[in-house]
Amino acid sequence: GRLVRLLVDKRQLPGVYSIKWDGCDTNGTDVPNGVYFYKIEGDEFHAYGYTNSQGQVKFKICPESKGDISVVITKHNYATYQGNCEVEPDIPYVSYMNHSVNDSLGNDNDICDAGEEVFLNMTLQNQGRGSADFVTATLRTTSSYITILDSVEGFGRIDGGESVTKNNAYRISVTANTPDQTEINFTLAISALQGNYNDIFELEVYAPLLSHSGHSISKLSDKKERASTYKMKLKVRNNDSGEDNGVWALLDSDDSNVTITKDSIWIGMINARSEITSSDTFLF
Repeated sequence: GRLVRLLVDKRQLPGVYSIKWDGCDTNGTDVPNGVYFYKIEGDEFHAYGYTNSQGQVKFKICPESKGDISVVITKHNYATYQGNCEVEPDIPYVSYMNHSVNDSLGNDNDICDAGEEVFLNMTLQNQGRGSADFVTATLRTTSSYITILDSVEGFGRIDGGESVTKNNAYRISVTANTPDQTEINFTLAISALQGNYNDIFELEVYAPLLSHSGHSISKLSDKKERASTYKMKLKVRNNDSGEDNGVWALLDSDDSNVTITKDSIWIGMINARSEITSSDTFLF
């Protein structure tokens, strides 16, 4: 771990830190359990805790970009201690910046829908001062809803303070049974000539949920016939956040008095959380 006196007023690099502080009085004696309250926070994280029975408090923090870290220590009826340190990379530090979805193989609405095969456009940034050379990033996930079809992308050289975007960097397949608004956790294993880095990001998957919301039946002919023919229009509702652009409806009946002469109709596109009435009709 790192002592308070080594953390504050010193420049730190981005990365994952395990920090342990020892609380003691002026004679070096460990303080009792819960005497001191410690808080550490930055623009990207915050953590807090009380001293344990050994007078220690432990945190794990991960500053990833330039900024300040504040350390605060308090005790009842005692003056508050506050210190600050600066996170300033002196060496290359490559991390995830942002991504976007290219679902031109699906419904082309720029979001990831269940059942689609999509490309991920990826932007990496170098938050350090030096250049990172021969940058490669490998995409990984443990989600059972995702199959990664293309997992590796090269980003070349990323100068300090700069970013590089690669379109169609990765290709993934999403299972059709992925629930609506599922958050998929991905890891980027980033390597460069100057070192290795890991970062994470999330991708939200949307899915439709279709239901029958109504129908209308009308007689096809007013002629007096022994057996009448009817047509039926169907109203369908999409109850969830994903679009569906290939909807068919099938009609069936277990009534022996009914003969269905047209049992399928084309519905087409149903937007998220919307309702549509078919222009096509069933016949029976």
